[in-house]
Amino acid sequence: MNAILQFQLKHSGNRYVLSLTGAILLFVGWFGGYKFNLTAGEGIYLNSPYTIGFMMALLSLSIIFLAILYAMEILFKEWDTRFDIMLFSYPISLKTYLIGKFSTFTLKTFLSFFILIVGFVIGQNLRTGSEMQEGFNLWFYLYPFLIFGVLNCLFICSFLFIVAYTTRKKLLVVVGGLLLYVLYMVLLVFSNSPFMAGSTPQSIEIQQLSSIIDPFGASAYFFDARYFNVEQKNEFITPFSGFLALNRMIYALFSLVFLWMTYRYFPLTKKAGKKALTQKNQKDEKDGVAIHRLTKVKVPTVDFSFKTEFKSILSFAKQDLIYLFKGVTIVAVSILLVFFVGMEMYAAIDKGIRLPQYYASSGLLATSISQSFHLLGAFILVYFVNDIYWRSNAAGFYLIEQSTLFSKTKLKGHLVSIGGLLIFLTTILVVLALLFQISYGYTQIDWLAFLGVV
Repeated sequence: MNAILQFQLKHSGNRYVLSLTGAILLFVGWFGGYKFNLTAGEGIYLNSPYTIGFMMALLSLSIIFLAILYAMEILFKEWDTRFDIMLFSYPISLKTYLIGKFSTFTLKTFLSFFILIVGFVIGQNLRTGSEMQEGFNLWFYLYPFLIFGVLNCLFICSFLFIVAYTTRKKLLVVVGGLLLYVLYMVLLVFSNSPFMAGSTPQSIEIQQLSSIIDPFGASAYFFDARYFNVEQKNEFITPFSGFLALNRMIYALFSLVFLWMTYRYFPLTKKAGKKALTQKNQKDEKDGVAIHRLTKVKVPTVDFSFKTEFKSILSFAKQDLIYLFKGVTIVAVSILLVFFVGMEMYAAIDKGIRLPQYYASSGLLATSISQSFHLLGAFILVYFVNDIYWRSNAAGFYLIEQSTLFSKTKLKGHLVSIGGLLIFLTTILVVLALLFQISYGYTQIDWLAFLGVV
């Protein structure tokens, strides 16, 4: 066995945390199989091979989020612990290292998705009712798991692997994974997917193009099964041929290309730019001169006025905002927020056959923001408020912080920083609405409508 893989498996984490993660995934899969009623059409059973494949393709979305979390944990461990300096001083080749890291990363992601699917199978087969057909066929679950679960896991992990090891930036890994998710959802619209209720049928050429460029294979699956009648969808699996086979082979090949490119372009050292080194040297020289010129110590004047307290509030808020906007979380949240609210705006403008005209007015878009942002914004605030409030306690800095006179102004600083975060998110959504208006030719902007959003 690969030495890196063996070491990673022995030190994969706390067994209680792993057990809890597995239990949560199993429960989520069971809940999805037992409760969700995403039917693929009238007369098609929930446990028909066509619906199972449809659900399996949809559940493969979870691989993106699982892989992003595991990439943060596994792929950046050497740089987070500063062990990368010593790594290749040991008798280990680059090929062995990359194979071990990728195997660990992919295996952990695959097992997590497998547990999720096991829960889904259990939950679905516990259901009863007219929407379920009798009998259990393991091949109906195993076939879509192989063509969607296994191949999508390989593609996603290889894509995040090359991003992580060629850039060494966590931000790009998160953004890259989320862009895959956005691409998947957009392509479902153009592939006339049953998942997109009320979607307008596209031409055969557009559907064929979507079948080829869809990295997750759902478009090809729907395209190859477009001529199946209800009885065929209830009894037979969609064969592995045509555009479905072509799509799966293309992206399996892409996965291998990504792995080869990671090995070919892996940077052994992280070089600093000449400009950064020059600035650092200049700063060191200035600091040295300043130390030599220091002749006497200046005693600061103590001031506990309202002006100083106000500066303290701004200082706490500034530190919070720097922490928030330098992290990868705010970027991920912004991308998901723009995508989610943007889809709601698009749905509000595109009324389908009921209203073929497009009305992208300021009032309509402002209403879409108000209806879709509040619940999601509440969850966002819960996360960020919890994060910044307990940051000092988690870092063990709160004892020093509470010994200062203006430590009680920290809550006011948190309030200002959260207000700044809300202004930032609201501004993003207003700009998104303005882009929708301009793209649909609505140049008359009602600023009072957007003021209501604020």
